Amino acid sequence: MERRKAANDEIFDILLKSALISRYENEASAAMLSTEEHIYPADFHRRLRRIRNSAGRRERISAAGRVFSQLAVTAAAAMGILFGGLLTQPEVSAAVGNVFRSIFPTHDSYSFSTGSDVEFNKNIQLGYVPEGYELRSVYYSESDVALTYEATNDTYLYFEYGLGSNSQISYDNERHELIEINDNNTVYYFYKAAKADSESTLIWYQSGYYYSIDAQISQDEFIKIAESIIF
Repeated sequence: MERRKAANDEIFDILLKSALISRYENEASAAMLSTEEHIYPADFHRRLRRIRNSAGRRERISAAGRVFSQLAVTAAAAMGILFGGLLTQPEVSAAVGNVFRSIFPTHDSYSFSTGSDVEFNKNIQLGYVPEGYELRSVYYSESDVALTYEATNDTYLYFEYGLGSNSQISYDNERHELIEINDNNTVYYFYKAAKADSESTLIWYQSGYYYSIDAQISQDEFIKIAESIIF
């Protein structure tokens, strides 16, 4: 019972922080449709811990029914919690170019204003990754792509990009320090982790696309990776 209660607490904590990521849509959909306990792949729980640490990488209204758990949670409950969180008013809002940032007590939320004439390129690559990292998986959806790199010491680097139009990204501002970096006419939002063993994140917008990188690397390495993108 205690284990189940703890698991439920974790679920609701994640939902309240809008930790909904489109790459898990298939797994979550299967769980919601099944009356039996849904068994997720082993890799899913490692990714879930990453979501909890970052308080959400991507959120959409259409994702209201997604639930990250082996336990049963009704779609109605999930939607109620999600919409309650999404309707919370930001304390501060700021716009820089095509990027609109809303600042909430627990997280910052980014949305982007772009035209509809951008053709989605699913073949964008990183021209540079730190030594020791190798590409392990690539996930494609209709409007974004997520790549996972793994190093020999079991640390990971996550690169995600997608069409900026109708996209929204959230990131935890309680356990990270925001540093704005202006470089080559691009504004980067660097969320530096408070703890050395946690992942930092770099978010930016360029030419109709949003980009994000999560890793345990230095700020200079983040920028070097960002500037190496190959279309």
